[in-house]
Amino acid sequence: MKKYFLTTALMGTFIVPAFGADKIITSANTCTVDVLGVSDNNATANTIATWNLIDYECPAGQYLLETETNVECTPCPTGSYCPGGTYTVESETNGANACPTDYTSDTGAAAENECYMGCELACSTNVECPPHSNNCTHSEFKTTGKQFSGETCNAYPSVCPIADFSCDTGYSKTALSPFEVFAMFVTMYGDVDDGVKEDISVGCSLDGVGTIDDNIADGICGILSPGQAIWGPLDYSYFFLFERTENEYDGADMSGAIKVESNFVDMDYRYLVYNPDFSIGKTGDNHWIKLSALLLPTPDTELVVKFLSGTLVPPENLKTESEIFGWVFSLVSPEFADKLQSNPSIIDNELALLYSTYRKVSFNNIWMSDYIGRNDVFSLNFLPDIFLLYEFANVFGDIEAVFVELVGDTAYCQNNKININWNSDNGTESVQGMCYYDYGIHMPADPVKPGYTFTGWKLLEENK
Repeated sequence: MKKYFLTTALMGTFIVPAFGADKIITSANTCTVDVLGVSDNNATANTIATWNLIDYECPAGQYLLETETNVECTPCPTGSYCPGGTYTVESETNGANACPTDYTSDTGAAAENECYMGCELACSTNVECPPHSNNCTHSEFKTTGKQFSGETCNAYPSVCPIADFSCDTGYSKTALSPFEVFAMFVTMYGDVDDGVKEDISVGCSLDGVGTIDDNIADGICGILSPGQAIWGPLDYSYFFLFERTENEYDGADMSGAIKVESNFVDMDYRYLVYNPDFSIGKTGDNHWIKLSALLLPTPDTELVVKFLSGTLVPPENLKTESEIFGWVFSLVSPEFADKLQSNPSIIDNELALLYSTYRKVSFNNIWMSDYIGRNDVFSLNFLPDIFLLYEFANVFGDIEAVFVELVGDTAYCQNNKININWNSDNGTESVQGMCYYDYGIHMPADPVKPGYTFTGWKLLEENK
C-alpha cells in the first residue's frame, strides 16, 4: 500500500498537460508520440511559431515606428501629423499622416492644422515722412512666417522705412550722425555733480498716469501720450523720446528677431525686432520698448526761451496782452501758432510750451522686448539705462554699434536761415538782421529821416 501511494504521488508531479489551446506545446520535456506525433528513430517533428500582436498606445504627436530591431512610439516626422492612437505592427496605418501638398510640419505635429507652408508679408504702412519734405519714397520690407493649414500667414505686420526724400523750398536736408546722437545720449550720464540731479526724466504710463520729476509741473500726460517718456538735460537743449507698449507678440516666432540672453530677473531672453507695426497700448502681456526719436529745438524754441527770459521785448506801442500775443504769433512758425491756438493752456506750463516747439527726428523703427518692472512706473528714472542696450552689444560688436543700429539715418528738413540787410539809406550803417524760412520777421525800429515820413521797407528788385 505504501509503495502504491508514493508511485501515485510521483506521477502527479511529473505528468502535466503537454498541450495548451490549439495544440500549442506548453511543455518542452514531454517527448512522446502523443505530443510530437512521431516515435520512429530519427523521425522529425515539424513545428511553427505562433504569435500574439502587441498593442502600442501612441500619444498625440507620435507614431509607431518599426525597425529591424525595435518597435516603439516615436515623435511624428517632419511633413506629417500624428493624432495618436492604438497601433500594432499589422495595423493599416502606423499613425503618421502626410501633410497636404506643399505643406510641411515640425517634428511632433499632432494635427493637420499644425502643417504649414512658408509665407511672406509685405509692409503695409509707410513710416511718416519728415515735415516739409517732398518726393518721399519708402523701401520694401517683408517679414516671413508660417501659414498653417486653413489659416492665413502669421508673419508679423511691418512698416515700410523711408528710402529717401527731398525738402521743400526754404528748407535744407540736415542730419546728425548716429555717433553725434550717441555722444548726446551718454553725456547725460555725466551730468550729476555731488549728487545733484542735472537731467529731466518724465513719462506717461500706458494707464495715463504721469510720473513727475523735480521742477516739472503736473499734467505731464497732457504733454506726452500714454506710453511715452522723455529724457534730457535741464537746459531743455534736447530730449530723447521713448515709447513702450504691451502686446501679443513675444518675439520668439517673429522672423528676423535677434535673441539674446537677458540679465533681468523676470526675463530669460530679450528680442530686438525690425520695423514691426506696433501700436501703443495694452493688447497683451508682452512688454516692448523703443528709443523713438531725438527732439531738437527749433527757432520757435529760441523765441519762447527769449520771451520767457525777458530778452525778447515786444515793441513799446503794444500795450494789451492780446496785442503782445498777436506780435508773438507773427514771429513763430505756422505749426506752433496752430498748437497755441488749439491748446492755449500750454502757455501756463513751461515744459509743455517748450515741448510743443521741438522738432522730432525719428530713429529706426526697432523695438526691444522689455522687462515687466517698468510697467508700474514708466519714468526715465528707470529708462535711461544703458544696460538696456548692452545685452545686444555682442551681436553688433559693441554698445556704440548697437546705438548706431537703433538710430539709423537722422535726416530732417531744417528751415533755411535768411539774412536781411535793413538799409535805411539815410547816411547811417545798415542794420543786419535775419529770419528763418516760414517764420515771422522781427522788424527793426523804424528809421528816422528829417523831412520824411517812414512808410515801410521795400524789397529791392534784385532779390526777386
